[in-house]
Amino acid sequence: MRVLVSGAERQVGEVAAALRARGARVTEVTDLADVPAVCAALPALTPDARVTFVLGTLPPEAATADDREARRALTRVLGHAACADNPDGHLTLRVLDAGAAPTDIAQVALGLDPGRQELMERLADLSYADRRVELLGLAAVET
Repeated sequence: MRVLVSGAERQVGEVAAALRARGARVTEVTDLADVPAVCAALPALTPDARVTFVLGTLPPEAATADDREARRALTRVLGHAACADNPDGHLTLRVLDAGAAPTDIAQVALGLDPGRQELMERLADLSYADRRVELLGLAAVET
């Protein structure tokens, strides 16, 4: 599997190391000048590709709840744009909070998200009606 990791140099290095430990080939991008190259790669993504965004942060004295929500909304717009550029319009997109550990980011990027696995196992044990209520509740939380 090939993975492109972009962001702050320290975190990129940690995430890249966690991905390499799981056998992924990693390209690291830590310079904003490389962003056009990252954008140019989006149309070449395969239909089964996964795109994982990790939210950035402002210094605590400047950060607000509205800022975090605006960053999350903008990141979702970027994700939808990536889907629109994909030939079949489908990508698996995940948005993680800035405090996510590098190993957790690597697991999600590789499709090994333990939190999602636990949810899917819990939903599998529910009746259709209960599963529907649970999923509608999760959708309400996300919007």
